[in-house]
Amino acid sequence: MQNQQFDTFIDQLAAMLLGKHAHELDKIAVVFPNRRASVFLRKAIARQSQSYTWSPVIFSTQDFVKDRSKLEIADPQDLLFELYEAYHQRFGEQADEFDQFIQWGGSLVHDFNEIDLYVEKPEALFSYLSEAKAIELWAENMGELSVMQKQYLHFWNTLSQLYFDFRALLLSKAKAYPGMAYRKLAEMHAVDLMKAEQQHIYFAGFNALNKAEEQFMKKLCKENLAEMIWDADAYYFDNPMHEAGLFLRNIKNSWKDIISIIPEQQLQQRKRVVHAVGQAKHMAQVQTAGKIVSKLINEGKPISDIALVLADESLLPAQLEHLPPEVKAVNITMGFPLHASAASVLLRSILRFIIDSNRLSNRLQSKDLVCYTPQLKKLLTHTLCRQWIGTGKLNSSIEAFLAKIQAEKTIYVNASSVASLFAAEEAFQAFGELFEPISAHDGKTMIERMLHFFNQLLKTLHEHPQADHLETESVFGVKNVLQISKLYFDKYERSIGIMAMEQWLNQQLKGGNIPFYGEPLEGLQIMGMLETRCLDFKYIVMVSVNEEILPKGKSNNSFIPLDIRKKFGLPVFNDSDAVFSYHFYRLMQRCDEAFLIYNTEPDELGKGEASRFVLQLFQEMKDFNTVLYKHLAPSDELVADKEQVIIIPKDIASIERIESLADYGISPSAINTFQACSLRYYFKYILKVKTNDEADEQVGMDELGTAVHNALEHIYKPFISKHLNAKKLETSRDELQTLIYKELSQAIGGKRIDFGRNKLYAIVAERLASNFLKFESEELATNETSLIGLETELKAVLTLPKSNHTITIKGKADRIDRRGDVIRIIDYKTGSVKEKSLKLDTSIELNDQKNDLPKVIQLLCYAYIYLKENEDVNAVQPAIFGLRQRNYTMPLLFNDSLIISREELPLIEKLLQDLLAPLFDFNIPFYQTDDHEQCKYCDFIAVCNRMT
Repeated sequence: MQNQQFDTFIDQLAAMLLGKHAHELDKIAVVFPNRRASVFLRKAIARQSQSYTWSPVIFSTQDFVKDRSKLEIADPQDLLFELYEAYHQRFGEQADEFDQFIQWGGSLVHDFNEIDLYVEKPEALFSYLSEAKAIELWAENMGELSVMQKQYLHFWNTLSQLYFDFRALLLSKAKAYPGMAYRKLAEMHAVDLMKAEQQHIYFAGFNALNKAEEQFMKKLCKENLAEMIWDADAYYFDNPMHEAGLFLRNIKNSWKDIISIIPEQQLQQRKRVVHAVGQAKHMAQVQTAGKIVSKLINEGKPISDIALVLADESLLPAQLEHLPPEVKAVNITMGFPLHASAASVLLRSILRFIIDSNRLSNRLQSKDLVCYTPQLKKLLTHTLCRQWIGTGKLNSSIEAFLAKIQAEKTIYVNASSVASLFAAEEAFQAFGELFEPISAHDGKTMIERMLHFFNQLLKTLHEHPQADHLETESVFGVKNVLQISKLYFDKYERSIGIMAMEQWLNQQLKGGNIPFYGEPLEGLQIMGMLETRCLDFKYIVMVSVNEEILPKGKSNNSFIPLDIRKKFGLPVFNDSDAVFSYHFYRLMQRCDEAFLIYNTEPDELGKGEASRFVLQLFQEMKDFNTVLYKHLAPSDELVADKEQVIIIPKDIASIERIESLADYGISPSAINTFQACSLRYYFKYILKVKTNDEADEQVGMDELGTAVHNALEHIYKPFISKHLNAKKLETSRDELQTLIYKELSQAIGGKRIDFGRNKLYAIVAERLASNFLKFESEELATNETSLIGLETELKAVLTLPKSNHTITIKGKADRIDRRGDVIRIIDYKTGSVKEKSLKLDTSIELNDQKNDLPKVIQLLCYAYIYLKENEDVNAVQPAIFGLRQRNYTMPLLFNDSLIISREELPLIEKLLQDLLAPLFDFNIPFYQTDDHEQCKYCDFIAVCNRMT
């Protein structure tokens, strides 16, 4: 279509309809790829019409197919149960149980749906597929096939029969999956696709047609009963290499004289400005998008001309939180993914809690339900549970209970002690049910308990005047998933285990959306990429324009191999790329200004790279009327507000605490904490904020290190003030297993460590200690060593020259020994240590040195204190024994020397004074580090709002 009088595709369509059918619009039908365009068409017709007129009948494709096929499009859950009916009838005793079937049944429904949409002769595809599988098996084994291989081959040979059985079963109930309904239209005569009251059909704004769509649309056009209205641009349509025009070019070539596609010249001729805005992490992206929307509104741009497009739709809640105050109304039709909601997280937590608790009870052979305390705490402190429980007596009882099990470091508790907290209040009976044992084969009981719980939760939220609307909607959505699932399991009388029920519910949550409502023609339009079809806006603000999101990465959730998909015209990932390329470039066609915001940081969804579409646009459009800008945070006015660094001035209380710590003693660990981030030091040492030290049944690296340290201390203790004996050390290796098991068991509350991951950690710990003892025994043959001390407390006083503050520096050395004439101060490390990083050159600024500064400072402190305490000692060698390293002994290289002499004490003292001076300068506040790498494993990362 070419009509420069009206700017948008919808306006052009409305003008054409009024021109051809001004007095008989009610006798035509318009079919769009999506529903959203229908509202805009009605508005355009009303605006352009000179008098009152009837509206045409407007369909989305799905609605049109449903209307003409007279079939009920079954929902995905119903289809799975119906497919299992057909599968079970066909395979009988050889059929998988429903528990196993749901792991692959959804993929088969998806394949059957695509076959009906794209393949004219399904029998040929199934024959080809079964032959390919037979060749694959015999290529692996040229002899007789095993029973399992024969069953496998039987499945592929009967797949065609299962396909036809499934279709027949659905048709007998007047049901269909979408592809069946599309195929029915493709098989109907053109005249049967028309209704008496409708004289003509317009299919508007289509691009990639499946085979069934192509057949019935082509059939109607050939009989002059319908017309195709294309939205294309010469830039990509005329270029045989451009993927955005792939499907339109294919249609032109295959339909030949039936249709004509006359592209516009918008992309090359229209003036526009495009900004590529790089921002780190999701939060900065949505903040930037809000700021750009505010900027556009304040410049006088009509809000109806602005579209906020979320390529990653899970960012919707965050984006809504960061809309500017100028936005008074929004229209959202994309919906919010149910699986990302608070209620969905709660449901998954409950399911996992029940499954893990039942598994633990069985392992401990307990008749009562036993549950892990971390999972229990996560459940009881979930935001929705907190709202439900409220702030009354029950809440106090729960907080006291949680405080008690945390103080006692209880790893698991009897569920009856938890259920008793809820027993007294009838309103919380549903929660008490969660703590009753359940059979591993009884998923139905589990779903009934979930439904009871979410019904009570929903009732509480409805009665709560300040309940968050989105959270309430998410609870309602989860309750519906549970309700519908229960109805289907009751209707089809299928049994299911609790593990399979968890998988089933997770599948249903992923397919659900929380709907949003609003006035479709007012306010800011917020939409996903697919909602933009057929719509045009002068100003586009698009978020998450990243590779792997736009377009999405490769996925192959299908039984049909890639080569067979290509042979039979089934869509592959390249087709998806071409579809989204068209949507992207079509949005650019008529816009005046576009802001393409992408994430510059790698994460689970994107690689930190702008979408190829952005790179392509900037490469290709530079020679036309498009002005291109690149922005990277934080270099210009388009970026989000600069991060507010947390700064806490030193007050009287904090100064008193600093001075108290100076008297008590500052450890190398505290010095390193202050050096890394003074705000972390403030939280940990000034405020004494305690992080959650939760009990865990699993051994971690900290427990492993402690166990090795304690086992070695036990073995070496008899040698204090004596020479080490190689033979005795070698013999002591025999008792390592007992020592390690005892230490690790104590570290996790006396629990067993003779199975699972704990046993693997015990084996690792034993091997580290054993290998070290073997190494030391061999070393003693040529290097006589005497042991001076183990776990030796070290303490010395340091004076700051400007303030005259005296500071006690203290530490604890794992081991001090003498080898020959050298006294060594040793720290054991069970983690990774790089010998090259243990060095310091005092002639170079600290920040300019490539070393492991925390370990260097620790060793320097030990050397400094020991030399200060022992005036008769002239030199020491601080070193790390890296128990994972081959050479074990890794001394500190200080100013190119492996020995630190007494003459070098002033250099070390100056270094420590420089490190601690800012702590005792009361004009210097505590503040966040600007090195975000330091934040990754910090206990206070959430407090500092650096989670993203």
